[in-house]
Amino acid sequence: MCGIAGVVRRSGVSPADRAALGGMLQALSHRGPDDRGVFEDGGRSPGALLGHARLSILDLSPLGHQPMTDESGRWSIVFNGQIFNFRDLRPILERRGHALRSRSDTEVLLKLFVEFGQACLPMLSGMFAFAVWDSTERRLFVARDRIGKKPLFYFDDGDLFAFASEPKALFRHPDVPRRMRREKIAEFLTLRYICAPDTLFEGISKVPPSHCGTLAGGALRLERYWSPPPALAAPPPAVRGTADDLRERLRGAVRSRVVSDVPVGVFLSGGLDSSVVTALMAREGGGPLRTYSVGFDDPAVSELPHARAVARHCGATHCEVVVRPADIVEHLPAVVRARDVPASEAADVPFFLLARRAREDVKVVLSGEGADEIFGGYYKYLFESWSGWYRAVPPTVRRAVERGSARLPGRLSALTRYERAAGERDPDVRGLLWFASDPGPLGARDPRDEAGIRPPQWVIDECALLGYGGARQLAFYDLRCWLPDNLLERADRLTMAASLELRAPFLEHELVEYCFLLDDRAKAIVGEPKRLLRRAAAGLVPDRTIRRWKKGFSTPMSRWMRSDLRDWVGDLVRSREISELDVVDAAALGRLFERHARGEADHGKALWGAVTLVTWMQESRATGGGQ
Repeated sequence: MCGIAGVVRRSGVSPADRAALGGMLQALSHRGPDDRGVFEDGGRSPGALLGHARLSILDLSPLGHQPMTDESGRWSIVFNGQIFNFRDLRPILERRGHALRSRSDTEVLLKLFVEFGQACLPMLSGMFAFAVWDSTERRLFVARDRIGKKPLFYFDDGDLFAFASEPKALFRHPDVPRRMRREKIAEFLTLRYICAPDTLFEGISKVPPSHCGTLAGGALRLERYWSPPPALAAPPPAVRGTADDLRERLRGAVRSRVVSDVPVGVFLSGGLDSSVVTALMAREGGGPLRTYSVGFDDPAVSELPHARAVARHCGATHCEVVVRPADIVEHLPAVVRARDVPASEAADVPFFLLARRAREDVKVVLSGEGADEIFGGYYKYLFESWSGWYRAVPPTVRRAVERGSARLPGRLSALTRYERAAGERDPDVRGLLWFASDPGPLGARDPRDEAGIRPPQWVIDECALLGYGGARQLAFYDLRCWLPDNLLERADRLTMAASLELRAPFLEHELVEYCFLLDDRAKAIVGEPKRLLRRAAAGLVPDRTIRRWKKGFSTPMSRWMRSDLRDWVGDLVRSREISELDVVDAAALGRLFERHARGEADHGKALWGAVTLVTWMQESRATGGGQ
């Protein structure tokens, strides 16, 4: 796991580009504190600079140093991520006459590209973002993994093309402006993320998951190289959909992800997904098992007792992090700096603190990310099945339901969001609304009135091509938008801020393909989300873990906003930054805060959006970024 950066200057690299690359790598030093390297090819135009900051996980020797150039001197690579099947790919190269000097996956990846070009991508199992410079043809090739576990951002003004693992590195180049896209603020407040290829910054784009492209003179030309399988009338015979079949596939995914030359741990929430990963790692890891959990002093939301029970069941050395209100105030600025954008959830701060604690013992952690999306774990997949008849209900009745659901307390208030989504007739907009926040309290635009708040066109087109509908369409939009642009972006940025690598066995691409081939009822039935995964977990984890209802990573933030954090929140929602944003009604936000503080309603999510947005704007100004 590393940080990568580079510059291609069509008119030839300049001294300013060389100096900027050093600053870009410095901005990525948290991603790669163990080593740093630079490659330059400025002899002809266009010229190129590649930079790499290394976190040593495999082949700790100098032979794994990057940027890496092949023996011919033509091809040079910078690579962020891990290729989990690199050992299986080595014989393919050796049979074709390639001599491998190191034990690193980087050398395997480089020589696969030399041998097969873009056709090497389907051979790879792993998480990756990489760039290869061809010094003969003077062109740059970039690629990002199928699910989008590793990030890749870029800027292109026609002469300068710059890329990096994080936007903060791009801003170290003097020719890259740092300006907020104000028209995207409402979208961020509603969705809590921005869909690729867009970002919150003018001129900055991100390579979408499953895409690769070549920069050869003109603009970067991107194309999709992978999709999940199309909808079929029935799964193929090889996809049996049994608990035993799934358990073996999961065991293989975990086994490949514990390969490391450094210690490996597990993020254990106490829920089904991370518990299954923990149990399989206890069988496949081959060494002492370390688990890490985060919680609160509020038993209504803390899952620490459940995580503790699973760790004990698996014989793990267990570590817990307890987060208190003062931790939110102290660490939110660091979280915003790490993410480069507002923190999408209050849970970002606990996640950040958990990563920092785990890094004291290990360099790699496994997590349960992705299981809900591929196994039907969200209740919205069940609600989608009856949303059709709800839309047939007379509008007067639906408005009454909406008014009633808005008055529900606590976790039941989520039904307001589900009601709003169920009433949306456009399936593309509905696919994002199920998880969207209500923008109304902030004065932000309603996504039902804004065509821009919907999946990007490349996602809509791919979904239509695959023939997905219903719950499978929702799962696909989560796979293409919610996962890479929110959950995985958070996981990457906050673990890498602690120089920690995170691996997600459930997002092995072959497992994703397997799950998209299964009948929806095989994965989840009414009253039992993740039905197949629960069957596969039998005998691996405690029965009470299997029987528990799904509980997301909740925080007591709403309660804290009425007590310990009341003054802090009040100051932020009345700040001058709020008054400067035309997408937020400052007066309405103030009234919203007062109602929440008095306990008349729960507006915790809306208030968190304002709090983290203001913090982000303040941090941007403090670090010299313009708005």
